Amino acid sequence: MTFNCLLASWVSQRSLIQKFALWLGIALGYFVLAQLGKLLAISPGYVSPVWPAAGLATASLLLFGRGYLTSIYLGSLAFNLAIEFSESSLRIGLIASTGSALQAYVSATVARRMIAS
Repeated sequence: MTFNCLLASWVSQRSLIQKFALWLGIALGYFVLAQLGKLLAISPGYVSPVWPAAGLATASLLLFGRGYLTSIYLGSLAFNLAIEFSESSLRIGLIASTGSALQAYVSATVARRMIAS
């Protein structure tokens, strides 16, 4: 039995509370790693040469599947709104969070295809 089959079996056997705890953990982990990435940012802005939250997002989707994409989205949204909260920052945060979730989805999909071939 391959590692992916064992992992899929383990994921399907978890209870709803365990799935929610994992979902919340991924969102919180994304938020914390995004804060760390912000500390690494090049002044005067938010451009960072390393973004650890992207690695967590990709690994989460590879290990646990697309069902946890919303946790990445909400972790990113919480991070963006923690920087500044206003009507315009909400719109920007929604767009940036969509980009973060899309980046994780595309990178996990590409990684799966490269591993399979």
